[in-house]
Amino acid sequence: MQRADNETTNYSLEDQWAVVLDAYEDEPNLAFILAQNFQVMKDLLETGPSGAAQVIESFEEAIETLFPFSEYYKAGFEFFDLAVKGTLRPAFDFNETRGTGPL
Repeated sequence: MQRADNETTNYSLEDQWAVVLDAYEDEPNLAFILAQNFQVMKDLLETGPSGAAQVIESFEEAIETLFPFSEYYKAGFEFFDLAVKGTLRPAFDFNETRGTGPL
């Protein structure tokens, strides 16, 4: 899912949710569990700022949990492996990539 403020995407939040939730079409038990989790988050948000802080912390944990399932994780390992083996291109400067996005 792209960030809502990302200029490269014109997808509505509704469209972005559709992409995520379509994965549950054939998973009724997982869909129910996810819906229950959404309800818990909604209830927390309705309690005010302290609840919102708990939801944000929960989202951060979820993002960290999902990272190993992503292609970024695999690419990160491949980069690490090249560096360990000493086969990383000499022209590559890791310092140039800092601050330019997710890496």
